[in-house]
Amino acid sequence: RLATELAPHRPLFVAAAAIVATRLLSGATAADVAAGLSVAARDALVLAFLLLFLLARPDLPAIRTRLAWAGLAVLAVHLALFTIGSLIDAGARLFFAGDLHQHAGSLPRFQGWTGLPMQAGWTLLAVAGLTLGLPHARLRLAATTAALGLVVSTFSFASLTVPIVLAGALLHRRRRLRLATLTCLAALALVGLWLNPLRVELAGLRFVDRQPLAAYADGDLGPTHMPTHQWEIRGLQLSFHQTAYFSLFVRGLRCLADHPLLGVGGRNVERECPVMAMNTAGQWAARRTSHSEYGGLAAEQGLLGLAATLLFLWVLLTRYRPARRDAVLEALLVAYLVAAAGGPIWYQFPFAALVGSYWLQADKDVPIGPQPALANSV
Repeated sequence: RLATELAPHRPLFVAAAAIVATRLLSGATAADVAAGLSVAARDALVLAFLLLFLLARPDLPAIRTRLAWAGLAVLAVHLALFTIGSLIDAGARLFFAGDLHQHAGSLPRFQGWTGLPMQAGWTLLAVAGLTLGLPHARLRLAATTAALGLVVSTFSFASLTVPIVLAGALLHRRRRLRLATLTCLAALALVGLWLNPLRVELAGLRFVDRQPLAAYADGDLGPTHMPTHQWEIRGLQLSFHQTAYFSLFVRGLRCLADHPLLGVGGRNVERECPVMAMNTAGQWAARRTSHSEYGGLAAEQGLLGLAATLLFLWVLLTRYRPARRDAVLEALLVAYLVAAAGGPIWYQFPFAALVGSYWLQADKDVPIGPQPALANSV
């Protein structure tokens, strides 16, 4: 009976198996085999967790509610840490990052228990999506608002994706305008990730006027590896240099060209694809992790891994769809996918739970109900 029930989902299982197989091949041929195989094992566990939602289809409403309460519990802990860090100096040192940042300056950035503001931002984006399954509209609204507020308090790249979620909520009844707005906001977020503006002037009015971090000029590294560019377009004058995120993303694509079939293997980018770049805190290093899901997938898994990933996404998007339309959830998923440009965050259990509880609960033949109003969405 189980085999009969799972037969329609065989393409998704095959695609997931292809991802794991390519990860194993890349890991087994990597310079650091242990690191490569550990990534393969992690990805296999996350995919297995995601596919378990297919086995639990009859119980998904209850599972979704339990996950929502779990997300609320994680949110409550982060709110407590934020409060402690705001009121107590020792808590501030533990739960806020106080280093100099090229965009946020010396503003304290919330990092929760993760130890990094960006990690806290990603986690809270997933939590915001999970809490959309809470049973009461006011509780959903309060939890989602609090989670997004904490994301903003990280002053990380994740905070640049919050406008995407807000646009999804405000334009929930205008699908075409919503999609166009989300696309523009996603592009602006990537500009904020990849470029560090030094001067922005329009019609004689100067909106940004600052210098790079002091370490930019160390040993002439900045002009050599991250040169400043000057643009002038019809009265708009721009001065900027690319960030380490841009350099690492481009290096990932070049690394794919150097290792096209299988890539360099999981967690081998730092060793096999070095690139000199200064991070947002002014620290220079020649060896860094990919800092991008997309550049990382290209460099680590090669064309075979990319093909397996695209196959999985194609099966998911063509054979499955959500049981109901939710503009806020769709915008949150877009925000999370944009945030993945700043780190390898696809193969994590919170994201798998979010995708599984909302996406795998209905196949293509199940009719979709009307789009809910904002109060019901949030």
